[in-house]
Amino acid sequence: MRRMNISRSIKSLAIYEVDRDRDLVFLDLKVLGLRTSKSSFRIEKYSAYFRILDNFICSLSLGDLTRDYEDRIYYYMSKPIFCRLYYDSRFIVKYVVLASFYPGIIKNLSRFLEENYWKRVFLFEVMRMKQSSREMHFSSGSEI
Repeated sequence: MRRMNISRSIKSLAIYEVDRDRDLVFLDLKVLGLRTSKSSFRIEKYSAYFRILDNFICSLSLGDLTRDYEDRIYYYMSKPIFCRLYYDSRFIVKYVVLASFYPGIIKNLSRFLEENYWKRVFLFEVMRMKQSSREMHFSSGSEI
């Protein structure tokens, strides 16, 4: 198996408790404007990122998320969205994890999902802070 170098980092991640039928979850995502990629090559291409999600989810101690799961790659405005669905024994989707390389995307999608009764458990975004020149402080050697 070829090892993938991780060249980009995940900038946005959300976990939702949905407790819905699989088809209804897929319908919500489709209405949201997410296009699916069913290619196993795509999922394999991003497998290192799904492993990062595994490690992160385990560190949150959200309960038993070792149930059956399904990985999918969606595209929103040509940007990949990593999606992991966790199922219970009745094949009902209990949790959905969405992650992106781009900040702001998951937060924008989250508004619609929450209006459709997806309960947000966790949302994390990495945003670049712009420093204004007025806030930058420099010291000369004579001040030390």
